[in-house]
Amino acid sequence: MRSASSCAWPARKIHGLMQTKEYAEEMLRIPGPDGKSRDDEEIARRVQVRLRRQAILTRTNSTPVMLSWILGEAVLRHRVGTATVTARQLDHINELGQLRNISVRVIPFEAGLHQGVATGPFARLRFADNSEPPTVYTDGFMGALLMSKPAEVRRFDAAITGMRSCALDEQKSRDLIHRVAKEHLHA
Repeated sequence: MRSASSCAWPARKIHGLMQTKEYAEEMLRIPGPDGKSRDDEEIARRVQVRLRRQAILTRTNSTPVMLSWILGEAVLRHRVGTATVTARQLDHINELGQLRNISVRVIPFEAGLHQGVATGPFARLRFADNSEPPTVYTDGFMGALLMSKPAEVRRFDAAITGMRSCALDEQKSRDLIHRVAKEHLHA
């Protein structure tokens, strides 16, 4: 299996690979671009697919995938479902951030405007063996877009550099995530 690395800026929500079952269920209850809501069976099916995909985070039979997530503080503070669902989701992010192959950093409100505000949500993927070109995936309300032209990827690489420069380090990010989880429970 090929080793890959990814950097993701989910912008307005927790990335699917990081979502707990309950958070994913709440997110999937939001009507899609067609305005239609999903039924409980469809939500359950999509949640199971999402949870199976998460096995990539902890697989031990091959080279681990290296993941770097940058989250905005607003994502932490936005309640999804109940306070307990949101707090558990934040605790889960901190648990994932303890894994050797995962980095989680938060851009606090105090950082002000940064490149992620302009880019919207995206993920940049690179394969260690260079079997595929670096690719950027953007996902919006009306669909997704893949970009692999070197100039396009370089622009996102520059955005990642700018976002990392104003993000908290991993420990300070964990501390903020933990603090916000407690705030949800005591609000």
